[in-house]
Amino acid sequence: MQLATWRKSRGFTLAALAELVGVGASTMSRIERGLLRPRGEVGVKIHEVTNGEVTLNEIYGVQDQAVPPKKVAA
Repeated sequence: MQLATWRKSRGFTLAALAELVGVGASTMSRIERGLLRPRGEVGVKIHEVTNGEVTLNEIYGVQDQAVPPKKVAA
């Protein structure tokens, strides 16, 4: 789930979520808009505050990629 979607669906203001995470509102806004990737501990805190509903992959913009199966030698 996208961070902004999660925040709005839970009724949090940008400032309230920023305070829970421990960053400023402008920093949280930039994180939500994908203009800033948070430092490791901030990303983990976002993950914790959202109870894992916003994944670390989503926070850091990592796409899940299918891993092709390994070929077995005959």
